Amino acid sequence: CAAPIVLAEANLISKKRITAHPSVKERLINAVYTGSMTEIDGNTITGKGPGAAVEFSLKIATALGVERDAKTLIKQMFF
Repeated sequence: CAAPIVLAEANLISKKRITAHPSVKERLINAVYTGSMTEIDGNTITGKGPGAAVEFSLKIATALGVERDAKTLIKQMFF
């Protein structure tokens, strides 16, 4: 949720749609902050905070081509 600060300082999210914890959005210079729970722009995936963990992990699994396995695991974790 605060990792986009590192991406911003490395100039890796300029003009990209990103999300992060609202407390750090002022530090995300040149990025397009959306405030969504998760955001994907190209190969950059960001999450808003701990509440976005499941959605964020599914976005990563989808990008890696293992979404089906991730969904199965999530079903086993949550009743």
